[in-house]
Amino acid sequence: MSESIAIDKIDFRQDLYPRFDIDNEAVERYRLNIDALPPITVSKNHILIDGKHRLRAFQLSQRAEIPVEILDITDETEILKEAIKRNAIHGKQLDIKEKKALAQKLFNQLSEQEMIQLFAVSKSSIYNWTEKLRAEQDEEEAQKIISLYLQCWTQERIANEVGVDQKTVSNTLGKIPNLEKFLSPPESLQRYDVWKFSTLDKTYGQDYPGRIPGQIIENILWYWTKPKDIVCDPMVGGGTTIDVCKSMYRRYLGFDVNIVHDGAIKHDIKDGWPNIPETYEKADLVFMDPPYFKKKSVEYNLPEEYNTKKGFMEFAKTWVEFSKQAIARDGIVALLISDYVDYENFRESIFSYEYAELFTPHFDLLYKISVPLSTQQYQAFHVTRAETNKQLLIIGRELYIFKNNGKISR
Repeated sequence: MSESIAIDKIDFRQDLYPRFDIDNEAVERYRLNIDALPPITVSKNHILIDGKHRLRAFQLSQRAEIPVEILDITDETEILKEAIKRNAIHGKQLDIKEKKALAQKLFNQLSEQEMIQLFAVSKSSIYNWTEKLRAEQDEEEAQKIISLYLQCWTQERIANEVGVDQKTVSNTLGKIPNLEKFLSPPESLQRYDVWKFSTLDKTYGQDYPGRIPGQIIENILWYWTKPKDIVCDPMVGGGTTIDVCKSMYRRYLGFDVNIVHDGAIKHDIKDGWPNIPETYEKADLVFMDPPYFKKKSVEYNLPEEYNTKKGFMEFAKTWVEFSKQAIARDGIVALLISDYVDYENFRESIFSYEYAELFTPHFDLLYKISVPLSTQQYQAFHVTRAETNKQLLIIGRELYIFKNNGKISR
């Protein structure tokens, strides 16, 4: 049953219509016999399904209305499928170029068998037409598997998330390309026990209080980890550690109470190691870049109880407890920390060695590396005030490298 509707209500969508070109001769024939033409077919929301040439004939004849058959469908994939079917029934058949383009368009919506029936072609034709798309799909699937693996997901969990079997996950992880490149030292390699970086590589991490140069992480990972090792940063902040781990093919766990990076997991270091053994393996390296006592205290919005040396050192003890729980048998802890000098009350100053002393009963100290802060953290008035008061401004910062001494109880 047909009815007539205003031509300007017809929505012609080229992306939902199977034909590319217009046959002007056919349009002219239709225009000369316009009153004898069958109705065009549209969806419930007036998207053209069949009758492009008839619609053009009515438009050229400046008709205000056109007879239509309205189908009770609105889903765009169903509209396109119906358009293909109806255009195959009568008139000029879809050519190979049009069929190939449509097969590629419907690649993710229809099964191979559905496309074979819809386009009336062989399996090999569909296979050849969609070869590039299948390769892209396989690559996208592989990248997702690798991404989840680097987030320390188990193979079983990855398989369920991606929608593949566990063998596919295992095969993908076994074919990681160019693994050799991850064994090469970074361009930022430091060869001595003083690490200076004049610039901050902005490809790593987001702008966040306490953001450090990713080159520090690059060197830590190169010296004390290998590809596929697990790196944990329990105060990951803007995600610098996460981004460097991705670039160097290390698995990572980034925790924080304030989530600002997509790869971070909400967790408070004071609560210890998350007790989810089926998901989180022990870390080969724990990296910590905690607040440097009252430096940037406003930006970090630290709790009131951390505003005294005693209170902050209690917080520091949780770093040690977390590391004891998180570390693998031969694991490494890297602590990046700076002195804090209280010019009004030197007894409230905290020096980096005091933090190190919290770790040494449980970890062997391997290195103490100097990684000075940039002088740019101080403004002109800071310098003037320090000169007036004959005070030294603190830019010293230490990187302590500890190793599990094997005495940590499990």
